Amino acid sequence: MILLLSPSKNMKDCTYKHKTSQPVFIDEAQSIVNELNKMDKSEIQKFMDISDKLANLNSKRFQEWSLPFNKTNSSPAIFSFSGDVYEGLNANSFKDDDIKFAQSSLLILSGLYGILKPLDLIQPYRLEMG
Repeated sequence: MILLLSPSKNMKDCTYKHKTSQPVFIDEAQSIVNELNKMDKSEIQKFMDISDKLANLNSKRFQEWSLPFNKTNSSPAIFSFSGDVYEGLNANSFKDDDIKFAQSSLLILSGLYGILKPLDLIQPYRLEMG
């Protein structure tokens, strides 16, 4: 069985103790970020149809995006998103077996990263799939 979740628009800082993984499409994500970094804040605002405040935040996020992903600049996807689904999922309550099951059975769709496993490291972003 495979469970498929959408990402959340909201993200949070988190701490974690689990062994992490890298997104499969990290090179493609880097290419997208490179293109987004060519845009100024007003172009990002128009392109993403977001407020000035969100455009500033995301412009900064794209400028700070860097490889390689590690514990100091990224966090696992399952702990990074904070929408209703992720609050209900309550991954912070998962035992080691629950994390292992999620890593093999749960996928998260992402406009930037493509498909993510729960423990794939990601950096904060906002990029809707529409």
